[in-house]
Amino acid sequence: MTVGGTWQPLTGAGIMMWKPTPASNLDETQQALSQMAFSEEDIQVQLNSSYDGGKCDSILPSVEATTTPSFMAEKHEQYRSPSIESTLSARSDNNMFSSDAHNHTPPSSPPLAECPWDEQLKVFADLSEEKTFAPVFDSALSGLPNSIASYEGGYVSDNTDRTDFLLDSPCPHIEGSRQPLQVFSSLQTIAKKSDTVVRRLDFGGSSKTHKQIPQKGLMATALEYSPPHRWTPSQRNFLCVLWRWYARDTDAFAQLFNAVHGLELPMRKVRDQFENYIRLHGGRAFPMYHEVYEATPFADPAGRYDSTRNLIEEIARLSGIELHRLNQEVTSPSGQAAKAKSALTRRNYKALVRRAKETGISPVAVQPSRAAVQTIHIGGFSLVTDDSLEVFSDVEDTPLKDHVEGTSYFKSPCLLFRVWDASSRTSFGPDGFVSSAFKEWSEIPPPIPPNDPYQVFKLLAHLHLSRIGDTPCFIAAAESLIQVLTIAASLNKPQIAVIDLNAPCMQQQHKTHLASQTLKWLKTDGKIKLPYRYQGHGDWFAHATIPQEAILKHFEVESLTEFCDHDDAAARMMNLEAFEPGLKTGQVASALRDRGTVLNKTAAGALGRLANLFLGDTRASLQHISAFIARIVDGWAIEKNDATDLHSLSSMAAAFATNFGSHSGCSRQDLMGAFLDGIDDGIKSAARWSRSGSGRRKMKRH
Repeated sequence: MTVGGTWQPLTGAGIMMWKPTPASNLDETQQALSQMAFSEEDIQVQLNSSYDGGKCDSILPSVEATTTPSFMAEKHEQYRSPSIESTLSARSDNNMFSSDAHNHTPPSSPPLAECPWDEQLKVFADLSEEKTFAPVFDSALSGLPNSIASYEGGYVSDNTDRTDFLLDSPCPHIEGSRQPLQVFSSLQTIAKKSDTVVRRLDFGGSSKTHKQIPQKGLMATALEYSPPHRWTPSQRNFLCVLWRWYARDTDAFAQLFNAVHGLELPMRKVRDQFENYIRLHGGRAFPMYHEVYEATPFADPAGRYDSTRNLIEEIARLSGIELHRLNQEVTSPSGQAAKAKSALTRRNYKALVRRAKETGISPVAVQPSRAAVQTIHIGGFSLVTDDSLEVFSDVEDTPLKDHVEGTSYFKSPCLLFRVWDASSRTSFGPDGFVSSAFKEWSEIPPPIPPNDPYQVFKLLAHLHLSRIGDTPCFIAAAESLIQVLTIAASLNKPQIAVIDLNAPCMQQQHKTHLASQTLKWLKTDGKIKLPYRYQGHGDWFAHATIPQEAILKHFEVESLTEFCDHDDAAARMMNLEAFEPGLKTGQVASALRDRGTVLNKTAAGALGRLANLFLGDTRASLQHISAFIARIVDGWAIEKNDATDLHSLSSMAAAFATNFGSHSGCSRQDLMGAFLDGIDDGIKSAARWSRSGSGRRKMKRH
């Protein structure tokens, strides 16, 4: 039903009020309302019947009769009275709703729509101050259709054209007939509870986010791991001997290592300890690698590792392990950690090198038997003493440091020098040096072992060292550059050769021998008596030949003289005027020592140019360059200034690298490091010789 009306202006500017058109007749309204009245029989028939789906026009009653002020006041009082229970029922007469408590009379006052607008506002203002209550309907209305049953307490659907004031808002009240859902309230409660998080710090408690395994079950299922193995220098030395003199067989090496040391390490740990740790960091980080690989020729003429090799071969024989000994050196790169891409590897390498320098390089020798040494336990230590040594060990009789008895500092060189002229009995040609005894031989026989049953080596060594006989079988060379230049001063147009003692051709077993050790061995055996006091320090002799592949460079000594004539700094440092014919090596060394040279940036530059003369444009390694610097520092008594610091050393190393020039396979930083290493080795060697008995005798004699 559409309610007509007009908009009327009010006194206020811009304010309009909607005034509905009053109904023409109250009977028409009652008649319209009576169409919505149902009896109980009609309701039951309506519920049981099916709808035909046709459009049903809903005729709403007029609200004119219920909008008068008197009716509103009476209605309001009825709602406010809690004692009055009003129950509405549907009847078939003209009145749609009737109250069981009392019957309402028709209002006598004019309709609210005909009253002035201010009175209407007052009526509704008075009603809004009081709380209204929705009527309670009888349960009989529950069977009505949704469109009728939803008409509660004056509630009008949103789909209406009514514009007059209503008692209730179109929006339903939550506290009214509709109860809030329990699910919504529970979710709201959960959300409120989860807003606040209480954190308690309990450092002693266990984590509550993970399922805890019972301790009893954990102890039953946990695996037992052995503690990490702590490698000792003697064990690492054993690995170096295995990998150098025997064909690589990691399984056999692991079995031998465990058999000798009484361990049960897997093959992977033994292999990685040498290949991925010791060899990776090289001789500067591990002194035992330096002693086995760099300080000892492959032939091991001094027999330093004979006892270790004999032990290895005996254990292999008893254990049935197949082991093959190498006949020649198998080269493998070492010290790659210094140039590794990983910053962590380079940092670890520097730490190992620094620790090796602090502890010093200890010589490797056979461990002496401790059966005759008494051990006295005092408190937590055991003091092991005898007449000549004192060693501290823990209560398990394990020494804290490896002890070496009856050995002196020994470092096998990598660089030797030889000088000769046309009158030398050893010939020099495209194939290298050949001794006079084998000049006519088409095939050179293998070296003779020192302990041969026929004592042939002792005879030939005696003839060579005593300088008796015309056909020597050995070729002499020296570590000292001063000694070589002293001999060259008495020769006619001498030539000098720089020899690589670590060349593969020089690593043949019993190929090279150290003169001082051979002399001591012959004197102890009583086979030799020299007419002069010859010590043989720094002198080496090789069997039959020194092949061309072992010679780094050779040139005339006159080239060195011309070089010094054009280089004032090198001339002042070398002082070639001290090398006069007829003088001995000790006399020249004493003169150079008295003059002395202070290491500075100028001297470092001269050393770089001099090293380039001897080793430039060759296959010399950084080790050869360091060895050459050490021989110059040791022989010419070059000393550091007391004020020399790290910054000045760095500038000197840079001057050396600049004057040396480019070198194959070496960077500027590599050359600087080789210079610093050579300076340190030369100063240590000079200090060692000054403390030795032979050095003191030389200074007294000269």
